[in-house]
Amino acid sequence: MRQGLRFLIWGDIDRANWPPTLGSQAKKMLGILESYREVLLFKPSDIKQHMHILSSEGSVVGMVDKLEGGTHDIKLARDQEMQVHHWIPIAWVKKVASKGAHVSQDAETVRGEWAGNPPVMAA
Repeated sequence: MRQGLRFLIWGDIDRANWPPTLGSQAKKMLGILESYREVLLFKPSDIKQHMHILSSEGSVVGMVDKLEGGTHDIKLARDQEMQVHHWIPIAWVKKVASKGAHVSQDAETVRGEWAGNPPVMAA
């Protein structure tokens, strides 16, 4: 099962090419894990300082300043134009790669919905 999980995390599952010896229970488990694939693709600690934040179309919308641990938000480096920080929820991140952290929103949506004030920590 460990190899299946590793494959699940780092690659796409092609159900047509599952080995015939893979039992029905294993197929069921892989199907369940497949539905959580995006959740398993990264850990918050994979997001590093100075990493680019990339929109769904691949454009750079910001750079990580730091992770706000208590709020699960990403603090972006100061905006060059306005010289202010912005925050985005870590839930927007769909994958982390060598080029940066990829979010599910397009650039316009990210810029329209990012927070201009620090998020409040939950009590």
